[in-house]
Amino acid sequence: MKQKFTVGLFACVVGTMLLLPHAAAQDRLTITSDGLWMLSERTLNLMEEAARGDERAEAELGYRYLVRNGVAFDPIEGFRLLKKAADNGDADAATKLGYIYREGIGTEPSAVESVRWYSQAAGLGDAVAQTNLGYAYLRGLGVKRDIALGFAWMYNAAEQREPVAMRSVAYLYENGVGVSRDIEQAYRWYQSAAVMGDGPAQTAVGKMYRTGTGTEQGFDLALFWFLKAANQGEVDGQRALAEMYHAGQGVKADPVLALVWYSLVDGQQSVNPKLIQTLRSGLTLKQQVVAEQAIEEWWDVRHRRMHFIAPEVPVLGAND
Repeated sequence: MKQKFTVGLFACVVGTMLLLPHAAAQDRLTITSDGLWMLSERTLNLMEEAARGDERAEAELGYRYLVRNGVAFDPIEGFRLLKKAADNGDADAATKLGYIYREGIGTEPSAVESVRWYSQAAGLGDAVAQTNLGYAYLRGLGVKRDIALGFAWMYNAAEQREPVAMRSVAYLYENGVGVSRDIEQAYRWYQSAAVMGDGPAQTAVGKMYRTGTGTEQGFDLALFWFLKAANQGEVDGQRALAEMYHAGQGVKADPVLALVWYSLVDGQQSVNPKLIQTLRSGLTLKQQVVAEQAIEEWWDVRHRRMHFIAPEVPVLGAND
């Protein structure tokens, strides 16, 4: 009986989709080895434009085939479309191929092939490709390590206001990698990337305001930038915010908010369990309930905001 019900429900759902009030509704439904797919209006338009030879559409559709974004996985067609567009001088397609080879999506990973495609796109002025190429030179990935050239490519991308490149240039200035150490330049680039919404840069500029490094000390501005970063899920920003509320640094001490932010950090990185236990034990039952509700609501909002984004660019870290 259960099996009949399941089959009937499936038939009902499929039938409903086919009866949707769209002229192309039947064309949208496709069954592949990956399962049942309902193609979006955007995907259908891309297919039509690609069939007419539109290179931008070919590049986007090819990428979608490789990363399963709205269409079934098809590496053969994905590579064919991407390479066709890239060979015809499409910088975005070449950048995507650089990423595909770096991550080994639909093929074996190849740092050399990745750099080859990033180099092509970077030469055409693509800021994301320049960022990735700069990173490859800084780390010696698929190419001989060249810190000066890595900085140069990063700087080119940063001047085009690519946020990750701006943050990376700030990091390089801050640590004197590929360029003379310059804390004021580091602050300027972190600030620029933070204004554009880059979470790690917001945390970095918050730390500079907190310590008075590269700029005047300002706890209110530190709190502002930490909150911006924390609400994006930036763990270091959340930890810094928790520390300020816990210690009452530049703000009235608030054990409830300290517990909330430390708990959110603990959901992603380890936090001393004794610290969280001590904070929780110092709260009333009502305060504990308020904190738990705030944590649950934050995660709920966070999950609703999440959507498919391929990580196009890498992140510089302490070992770079």
